[in-house]
Parts: sequence; structure tokens; C-alpha cells
Amino acid sequence: MSIRATFSYFQGMEGDMYQFYRIPKLLFTSEYFKNLSCEAKVLYGLMLDRMSLSIKNRWLDEEDRVYIFFSVEEIMEMLNCGRNKAVNCLKELDQETGIGLIEKKRLGLGKANVIYVKNFSLREYPDEPAEMEIETDDPEYEEQIPCNFEENMPENAVNTQKFEKQTSRSLENKLQEVSKTNFKKFEKQTSGSLKNKLQEVSKANCNNTEYNDNESSKTESYPSIHHDRNDVDKMDERYAYRQIICENIEYDILCQSYKPESVEELVELMLDAICTTKKYLQINGEAMPAQVVKNRLLKVGYEHIQYVFFSLSKNTTKVKNIRQYMLTVLYNAPVTINQFYDAEVRHDMYGG
Repeated sequence: MSIRATFSYFQGMEGDMYQFYRIPKLLFTSEYFKNLSCEAKVLYGLMLDRMSLSIKNRWLDEEDRVYIFFSVEEIMEMLNCGRNKAVNCLKELDQETGIGLIEKKRLGLGKANVIYVKNFSLREYPDEPAEMEIETDDPEYEEQIPCNFEENMPENAVNTQKFEKQTSRSLENKLQEVSKTNFKKFEKQTSGSLKNKLQEVSKANCNNTEYNDNESSKTESYPSIHHDRNDVDKMDERYAYRQIICENIEYDILCQSYKPESVEELVELMLDAICTTKKYLQINGEAMPAQVVKNRLLKVGYEHIQYVFFSLSKNTTKVKNIRQYMLTVLYNAPVTINQFYDAEVRHDMYGG
């Protein structure tokens, strides 16, 4: 049997109909990760997604750290690559042989290795300034340096090392360290050679303009994934909401009565709506404030999911956008469930 694909344009809200793997944006925008291959970055995203399964199954160690199982064979299948490529991707991510985004732990002979997927944050640190050497072999050097050197320093050169009593003979030993912060350039130096030496020092606390764009202005260190400063950084928030949803709907019990993949689809659909960054979502064909939808979905419980499955099984009309239709049914469930079952009871009692 062959598989054929048809391609069409997205219309309306159809762009939200798919489920996606999430890869932190910093892996592609930060210079720190520029040497990491695209395959390794994709593998990290796959491992982050695998963590949701670990959380659902409570795969935690004695220190309450989440771990996953991800074999080389699975990597070969997911990335459609050979064994060497799969192993190299793992090495790139590993803390012992690569960048440190994962940590492998051996459980023993014949047992699968467990993998800890690491969270990360990036911070900028000022480079250590090179020691400035002033050559004083030139006999005319003494005449080039003013005796009262401190008075010629600009006012904005704050927090610098104070020069003690300067003499032409001790100046070489005194100019070893300059401030690491907020030090700009000397504007009016009488010594031509000294002007070249003290043009710029450390750039700590300066603006990070390398990635300035319309989306965000990054004037401080890169945020941690824990912070909700962009959609990628909300991954831990998504996991927290997943725990709430699974508890509300009694996930494990539902999976005994219905297909686990069907239950999982509803959970992911609710998560996407709850964690969206959009201001409005399409419900009942109308734009509803996303916060209103979020509050309603957090009220969905076990009996509401039963009602949703029952409603889906009774529907005989063709649904053009099944994802939007299911979201609407979930949203309406807490307020329509009683009326629906009342109508069913009346129908059974009196006929229709």
C-alpha cells in the first residue's frame, strides 16, 4: 500500500490543527549553540516531548528528577538516519562528550540507559580584559605623559582602579588593571600611544544588539526556559498544566475505558488552548478571549470527557475542522452536559 499526500492552503484557524514538537528557539538564535548540528537540535526537541510520557508514568528518580528512555534504534527511526549518525547526535548533546543538554546514566548490563534531559539558561559574562603594556623605552615617553594623570581622566570612567602617585618610571606597573564595567574610552589623551592603548575596555553591561529585532529587545542575559518570556520558555508551565488536566479528568481511569491515544489527543488539545499566546480563540464560530477559554477548560472533569466522547460518537455530520469542533465541544461541556442528559432521559421516557 502506498501513501499519497495532497497539499492545500491553510484557511482560517486551520493552522492550529496539527500537533508540534517544540524546540527551544535559543538553540537556533544563540551563538552558544551555533556548532550544534540541526539533527542534534531536533533530537533535543524529541527528547523534550518524550518527557511528557515520563511525567505521565511518574518516571522519577529518588531526587524527583524526570528521566526518559530513548534508544539508538528509536533515534534512527525518528531522524531517518543510520546508527553512526544517531550515536553522533547523542554525543553532541551528552555532557561528557558534547554540549551538556543531556546526561546518560547506565543502569547495568543488559538494561537500557536512562537519559536526563537538562534545562538550560544562558548568561553573558564580560571577557577578561587583556593586560595593557606601556613601553617606556622611548626617552621622550616621560614628556608625553602628564604628571597629574588622574585629573585628565574623564568623569564617566567610574569604578576604575585609582592610580596612586604616578611617576614616569612606575607607570608600567600601575596600569595593569582597569575597570571591567562601564568603562568607555579616553577622549583626550596627550600621548598618541596611550590613546591607542585605552580605546575600549570590557563591554560588560552593554546592550546585546546582535539579535535585536521586532520581536524582542534583548538587553540582558538570555532568559532561562523557566521564565515565561517567550513561548519556548513556557514548557515547564505546559507540563504543570498537563498535571492539572490529567488529575481533573482522571486520566488513568479514562485510558482504561477509552483508547489512550484518543484521551491523549483531548489532553493535548486542551493544553494547546490553555497555553496559547493568542488573545482570542475560535469557539462556536466566534472569537472568544483566550483567558475565558482557559478558565472554562480547567473546569473540565472526568464526566465531561465521557460526555465529549459520547457526543463525538453520536455526531453523523461531516466535520470540516475536527480540531476546532472538538475544542468547541470541550468548551461547551461544563455548561451543556446536564441539559444534554436531561434531553436523553426525556427521549428515552417519552420517545421522540
